[in-house]
Parts: sequence; C-alpha cells; structure tokens
Amino acid sequence: SSSPTNLRDWMIYTPPGPGDTHGGKISAAPGTAAGTFKTPTAGLRGCLTMTVQDSDADRGDTDQSHHTLTITVKFDYDTDNDGLIEVSKLSRLDAIRYDLDGDGAQGTVSDTDWAKYTAAFAYAMPGMGCPDTTADADTMPGPCTGYELTASLDFDTDDDGHTYTETGGVITGDTGDAYNNGGTGWTPIGDATNQFTATFDGKDHTIANLFINVSATAGSRNGLFGVIGSGGQVKDVGLLKVKVVLTRVLGTPGGSGLGSLAGQNFGTVTGSYATGAVSGSFSGAATLDSNVLSSHLNIGGLVGFNNGTVESSYSSASVTATGRTGTTRKDNFRVGGLVGRNFGPINASYATGRVQISNGGFAGGLVGSNTGQIRACYAAGAVAAINGRDAGGLVGYNWKTTARITASYAAGLVSADASTGNAGGLFAVYGMGESAAESSWSYWDTGTTSQSASIGGVGKTTRELQTPTGYTGIYANWNLNLDGDTTTGVSGKDDPWDFGTGHQYPVLKYGGLSVAQQRRNFLSDDNWGAPAVGDPVSATAPASANWQWQRETAGVWSDIPGATTAAATTSVYIAAAADVGQRLRAVATYTEGGISCTLTTANTGAVPAASSAANIAQLTPTVGSAALHHRLDPAAGIAAANVHHWRWLRCSTAAMTGTTCVIAASSADGNAAASYTPAAADVGQYLQAQVYYAAGDAGQTWTRAHGPVVGPVIAAPASTPPPSGPSGG
Repeated sequence: SSSPTNLRDWMIYTPPGPGDTHGGKISAAPGTAAGTFKTPTAGLRGCLTMTVQDSDADRGDTDQSHHTLTITVKFDYDTDNDGLIEVSKLSRLDAIRYDLDGDGAQGTVSDTDWAKYTAAFAYAMPGMGCPDTTADADTMPGPCTGYELTASLDFDTDDDGHTYTETGGVITGDTGDAYNNGGTGWTPIGDATNQFTATFDGKDHTIANLFINVSATAGSRNGLFGVIGSGGQVKDVGLLKVKVVLTRVLGTPGGSGLGSLAGQNFGTVTGSYATGAVSGSFSGAATLDSNVLSSHLNIGGLVGFNNGTVESSYSSASVTATGRTGTTRKDNFRVGGLVGRNFGPINASYATGRVQISNGGFAGGLVGSNTGQIRACYAAGAVAAINGRDAGGLVGYNWKTTARITASYAAGLVSADASTGNAGGLFAVYGMGESAAESSWSYWDTGTTSQSASIGGVGKTTRELQTPTGYTGIYANWNLNLDGDTTTGVSGKDDPWDFGTGHQYPVLKYGGLSVAQQRRNFLSDDNWGAPAVGDPVSATAPASANWQWQRETAGVWSDIPGATTAAATTSVYIAAAADVGQRLRAVATYTEGGISCTLTTANTGAVPAASSAANIAQLTPTVGSAALHHRLDPAAGIAAANVHHWRWLRCSTAAMTGTTCVIAASSADGNAAASYTPAAADVGQYLQAQVYYAAGDAGQTWTRAHGPVVGPVIAAPASTPPPSGPSGG
C-alpha cells in the first residue's frame, strides 16, 4: 500500500511447512508512517508473506483487522527455461519422489521428507523458476513439467568402487553409500498408488551403480522408477552397471515387475539403456498353494512390465530368474532381455544380454511374454530355459491376436530342455488357440540360434540375413514409418535400419549405441565358406573370451574335444578329417563391462575334401608389380556369379596345412579373379589362392577349389642408390 492508515507493524514469514499454513516469522519492524514496500534486498529468495495490521480510526485500536499480501520471489531451478527442474546431484534425484508430477510443488509429506526435499531444493515453491505462463513476467511462474539431468550421477557415493559385494551367492549392500538405505539399496521413485507422471530427460547423461536388493511381496514394482504412470516420460538416460535383485516370497496372488529403469511402465520410455544384471527368484515352501497361477514375476533388462511404449532403447544387462526346485508345477516367470511382459508397442529397440530361466516360465531374447506390438527390433543374446518351460530367440510366449512381431529378427543361441519345454528361433509358443500368423517379415538365424524351427517367423541362414545391404530382398518391407506421420527420418522413427557391408547383420540407426558399437554385439568370423581338411577357420570376439568349437552331427551340435582357446580375442580351428561332411561353429563366452556375454558364430558350410587344383590358374603378374593374380579356369565351368568368396592362405610349409596357417586376405563375392600383394609378414611363407563357390549358396554348402602354391616368399631386395657423377663443371 502506498498510503496505509494507522500502520502498526509488518512481518515477513518463511514458506509454510507440513501442516503449517503461515510458516515462521523471521523479522518484524514496527511501522508508524505511510510508505511503499520496497524490493527485497539481493540474496533474499523464497516465497515471502507480509502481514499488515491496521486499525479503524473511528473505533480505536480495539478493532484490528489483518491483511495478508503474498510476494513471490523466483528461485530459479530451471535456468535454461525449458520447463524442467534441473537435477545435478543424487539428493535432487531422490527428492523427485515428493513431487511426482514435476510441477515444483511437493505433495503432503512428513517433516522428515520435507527436510529432504528442501535440502535438495532450497526455498522450494510452486514453479521453481520455470517459464511464466502469461506475458506478464511479474506473475507467478508457470508450473514445471518434470526434470532434466544436468550431470551424470553415481550411486557409489563413498568412492570405494562398488555399491554391493557378492560372496558365495550372498549379496550385501554397501552401507557406506548414501542411498543404499542401510544395505537394501535404492527405493524406487513412484509406486502403483503414487505413479511418476512427469518428464525425466536424461539429456544423454548416465546414472551408474544403481543397486536394489529387496524381498518383495505381491504387487511390488522395482527399478530406478517403481511405476512410470500414464503421461510419464523417461528419455535419453543410460544406467551403467546396475545390480537389481528381488526375492519373491510366494503365498499371495498378484504380479511383480522388476527392471533396471522401471518395474512397470504405463508411459513412454525413449532413447534409454541399461548395462549390468537384473535377477529375480521365488522362495518359500516347495509345495505350491492355490495362488500359484496368479503368483508371477515379470523381469526385464530395462522394464519389467510394459503397458506403455518403449522406443529406441536397449539393454545389454543379463537377466535371470530362478524358481523353486521340487515343485509339482513350475513357477511362473516372464523374462526378457529388454522387457519381461509386454502389452504395448516396442519400436526400434534391441537387447544383447544373456537371458535365463530355471524351473519354469517364458524366456525371450527381447521379451518374455508378448501381447503387444514389436516392430523393428532385434535380439542377439543367448536365451536358455533350464528345467523350465519355453525359450525363444526374440519372444518366449507370443499370445492373443493383439500380439504382432514386424520387421524384426533374432540371432542369439537358444536352448531349452526337450523334456520340459520348447525352444524356437523367433518365439517358442503362441497361445489362446491362435495360429502362428502373428509375425510379418521377421526372421531368425538358423545357425547362430541353433534352431531349425520356430512357431512364427521365417528361418534364414547367416548368409541370407547379412547379404542385403538395403531395403530389398527379405528386407523390402523393413522401411517402417514408426510414428505414422508424413515426414521421414524424424527422431529415428522412420528408416530405422543400417544394413552394413553385406557381411554384417542389420542394426538400428538410433538409440543408446551407435551403429559401430552395436556391431560389437556380434562375433566376426570367416566361416561362411566350407573349409577343407587342414584349413584354418577363425573368429573374433569384442573382448578377450573363452572359446569352444563345435561340430554338427545329424542336426545336433556338440563340443569338439580339445578345440578350445582361453582368454583370447581370436580363436582359430583347423578342420580335421572327422569334420568332413559336417558344419562347424564357435561359441565365445566373455565379460564386458561387468556383463557376461555368450555369442555364437555363423556356421561354416559342410567340410569337403579339397578339390582339384586345376580349377584355378595363375595369371601373368602385372609388369612392375609384385601382386599375384589368379582367375577361375574357364574349363572348370564356374560362373563368377556363383563365387561366394576368394581368400588367400598363408602357411609355414608347402603342405598348406597345420596350425601355422592363417588367412592372409579375403575378397568380396562374385569375382572371377582375385589378386594379392605379398607383405612383410609373408616372407618365408607359402601362399595359395582359394575360391568357394556353389550354384546357389543359400544353404551354405559351397565347394572349395585352390590354385598352385606360391613360395617361399622372399624379401624385396634392398634398394641401391645410383652412382654419383663426377663433380664440378
């Protein structure tokens, strides 16, 4: 007021706390004259309340009235004015649970929780500095809509290198870490009753060492977020080295969701990923009670139970579920590399971690049980059902007419106990009496999955899956318009695939990993050909691995005794007489970033005996070049179009066999001739050109022919400078 009458005093109060509508008085100054309330001094922040007492001159001081004026001073927790409250430390991440809609106004909380909230966001108030909603910049700030990470976070707050220890299968949380709650780990943000409904934008930052170790009852949801509600959005955040463990005590009905990012999602998860391990188990009496059919556990590497949308996301976390032994009926798990149980759309996403169930349930490389839409996705991790029910390369159980798989594939090793379950290259079983027509343009690798059959999808060889280099052939319908709009290439929702070189699987252009990083999810090998006896076959893993070579006999793969390599990135196997007529492959097991990985190479063709050398002739070397040139002998009747590939073999002896042989080089398909220039590594060695060909190579059954042996290679003579001429004029 510019001219108050009978001003008695004014007071400034702090913002109200729990159960307090006025806050606390922090200053008082008697006023006896009219004046204008001036701008607060610099540094004074918060929501201020001024109370003015005046009296009616006609009735004296006995009739006083109180007039309250609220003055707002912004405290800016949104310096970039994008409507998102900035989260730069773990205390603010933890405080999100007190403001689940992200508007900057905490809900009803206890005194203890109020203290945590205001410790994270000092002088908290509605708006929190978010942009105004009207043109008047002096009005109350407009409500915020969520949160954004402004820095990467790490739950290892005591910097001892871990948030838990595991000895003899017993997991103990590090009590020295601030958010481990005495060793049980992180308490999820939001639950089934109070769901997270705001935006959480990771801004491509990461959150490391999330640890959860909880014994949960029915209805529990566990992850960084317990439940992401309808309208909630989590995007562009990476979870590194997670360890999420749940032990479910049976006896009450209901479902549980367990994932690294969210136990259950009703909203949208975009551009997010996880590495580490997620596991769950059932405990309790071995004799099952009447609640067994409604007692289940949904476990995913990223999301346990998806009722919303997952896009452009991935998980490389290992996912395991262990049921009780000695039961008359199997326990019920839905376990997937990305999502445990899915009811919504999953677009342009993938999983590469190992998935395993023991004693019951459904396991899938991407999704355990699917009732939703899966489009433009792949799975590359090994899937196993041990004394369980079913395992599928992409999906374990695809059920009801709403479940559909489109433009997707599986390439990980799949196994299930034949006496207790089913295994399928794409998915293992379908339900509700429906047909297997719930998949379109979707495939599984018959070699790397070790599965010749699947309830849905079409089996393809590695060669067939890797040969197209664009939206053609088997991939003609893979250029999906995932967002349904009229534009293309927006936010990774159109033109999602990168097909590589013709010796690579297709991978996704968008999401947490680049194209080059995704290709590390697959072994590289030279196994498309049909190696003859004495030929070396090699494979390379992304990291140092333990290798086991296998031979297929009558459709069954078994380990080759002694054909192992320990702690090496590359393994070489020499085809032997026992391999003739059989296919070969290698299985690599390694750990990368704390994650256990099992990958399988493509199969070789059936090992043939070496054919006549007369099929390849050596051409006259080019003048001035040391290159060796070989071509198909026209008399052999081999068309260039039927050539699978050429390669050059380098050996220490002219016999061209033995462990000292290596592949010096290889060339592309369809060439009638090949050339190779000897290098320093070839000095003293013998070289031979080899060609693999067939009338049609879809079945990976090629014939190998070889040219003459050249060598030993000699070093180039040292150059001698020309003599100098006479000096002078």
